[in-house]
Amino acid sequence: MTPALQYCTMRCLFCWRIQSGDIASVKWEETNAPKWDDPEEIVEGCVKAQERILTGYRGNLKTNKEKLREAQRPRHAAISLAGEPTVYPHLGDLIRSFHQHHFTTFLVSNGTVPEALTKLSEEPTQLYVSLCAYDEQSFLKTCRPQIPKAWEKLNETLDSLGELQMPNCA
Repeated sequence: MTPALQYCTMRCLFCWRIQSGDIASVKWEETNAPKWDDPEEIVEGCVKAQERILTGYRGNLKTNKEKLREAQRPRHAAISLAGEPTVYPHLGDLIRSFHQHHFTTFLVSNGTVPEALTKLSEEPTQLYVSLCAYDEQSFLKTCRPQIPKAWEKLNETLDSLGELQMPNCA
């Protein structure tokens, strides 16, 4: 899931999601301040979406009923998929809300908003920082950053990983 579907700091050549400006007929207004969804509403929406996705399996005679019951009680949230989740201003509250619902959280970031990670009010269970290029030149060509100093910000994020408390960081 993602709390920031159409907002990303980059326009990576390999990204599967359509981005404003990629196709002339597809545009959306990104200049207005977005109205962000409430973290608790996002968590509740994720659980409801999981339930909705699974409804077709209830009537299937080949469905393993125990596995279906297990799938209907999600316990893990991957905060990624599309957009850059660290631009969501309530990310720490979203992570806390998932944790209060007994979820583990797996945050995937492109690393270009280091202050969002270092100032989280609650850290995810796991963090994955996408490193999509080996040097600045290939980064600029491949990731096509939409913000200034994105390479420097990515490196700042990587340098700050040791300060985070979650497992497997450093």
